Amino acid sequence: MSSFIPVVKAAGAVLVHSPGFVRYGSKPMREISARPSCLEELKARLRTLEQAESYLPNRVFLGTESPERLFEVERPWFNRRVEPAKGLSPFGDLVEEESFIALLALSDLFRHISLLERFWEDVKPRLDQSPLFSPLTRAVPSLLSRSQMESRLAGKEGIPLYVGIDPEPVGWVRHGHTEDGSLAAHILLENQCTKVSAALAAREIFLRNDHLKAESVEFI
Repeated sequence: MSSFIPVVKAAGAVLVHSPGFVRYGSKPMREISARPSCLEELKARLRTLEQAESYLPNRVFLGTESPERLFEVERPWFNRRVEPAKGLSPFGDLVEEESFIALLALSDLFRHISLLERFWEDVKPRLDQSPLFSPLTRAVPSLLSRSQMESRLAGKEGIPLYVGIDPEPVGWVRHGHTEDGSLAAHILLENQCTKVSAALAAREIFLRNDHLKAESVEFI
């Protein structure tokens, strides 16, 4: 029997800023269905990327501020702007929404998630410039023309994806099955978000730890 004791050599994390997805949470969906005007109220309270970057608990989570700072800064923290750090954060990145939406479509082998062609053209150069994202952009996601997107919206056989409060959709998630609630578009979206954010956190480990090589890691 082996006497080796497993140890944790490194850890990685990401925070994903995706305000456009808030509407598809369980509680928001129920509230919006019962009272459609609730959507506009919700959108008016969403935070911008800049606000997320300067939010103290986020800075602590990513390692650019110490936990002790939480005791030093008066609450509520969302009213206390903290200057975002320059360069790589010690523990991981804050991922902005446009890039994350593109990565969801890129990693979707079943092609449930599609992107508007123009959106993909705009966001791909941004992905190519990122050491975290660039290895993932060799594939081409499922793409829709403007007319195809309008057809999807009219058919209502899925849900549109939005960036923040922008009223124009940049992507589409189709239902996996019309009769199976576990394959509804918002469930598939949630599952894909979990997978992609976990994969990014794993990539952060190797990006920040040159001594670790993917082929030498036996367990994540």
